[in-house]
Amino acid sequence: MASLHSTLSNVLTSGKVLLPESEEYKSSNSTYFTAWANDTKPSHIVTPNSVQEVSELVKALNPLLGNGELQMAVRGGGHTPSGSGNIENGVTLNLQGLKGISLNEDKGVVTLGVGETWTSVYSELEKYGLTTAGGRVGRVGVPGFVLGGKVINIFVKVKLLTYAKVVFLSIQLVEDFPAIPWSTGKWFLHPAR
Repeated sequence: MASLHSTLSNVLTSGKVLLPESEEYKSSNSTYFTAWANDTKPSHIVTPNSVQEVSELVKALNPLLGNGELQMAVRGGGHTPSGSGNIENGVTLNLQGLKGISLNEDKGVVTLGVGETWTSVYSELEKYGLTTAGGRVGRVGVPGFVLGGKVINIFVKVKLLTYAKVVFLSIQLVEDFPAIPWSTGKWFLHPAR
């Protein structure tokens, strides 16, 4: 695992590669929805803050992932009970640092980063007298809610429309590794009532 740690450290800056003995690791790994996920111990937790870092990380790990030497879990909000957001002895890719909530010019569409929770989304939209359909429990992460908490292998660009076009999600692939989707959600908004 020393070469794995070296690979991760070459891609991500100091403080973004968490090891089991660190307080940051323990804090990050203790905030899942289920006790099972909290008890799962990855060898490393990585916390990128940009799409570029995610892309570089996945490219660097691609040989190990491709030949089965390494397993990776992708964590959004950590609310999924299925166990897809953490992995024993593998690498957990924690996307909670990929934040961002922005309204388009006419305030009819909001773009959300995959690190957001519904509490942050609703709080931001409330400032403009807006709301949208989303998770009813605030700590639920945006990606797990939209994707149903499932691990999905996507090999083509996908547009997912749900109930009456209230939600629109565009999933774009991380370059050179189609098994891990990068997603940005765009929600059509309605005035809060």
